[in-house]
Amino acid sequence: MSNILKRHGAARPRGLSDSQVADAIRRYESGESLATIVALVGAAPNTVRTALLGEGLRMRTTNGFVR
Repeated sequence: MSNILKRHGAARPRGLSDSQVADAIRRYESGESLATIVALVGAAPNTVRTALLGEGLRMRTTNGFVR
């Protein structure tokens, strides 16, 4: 896929900026859902999840328990 993007001159997304990660952490720790944060940031769910996990956060299950 990245080769196709390169051929057509499209930029490949590079993840979240430091300020987006900090905002996502703050929101997740205050109880907002991953889905809500994804919608606000405008990134793929796995991108946001990976960023949060990379910062040492433990993800909640859909019923609010920590994994």
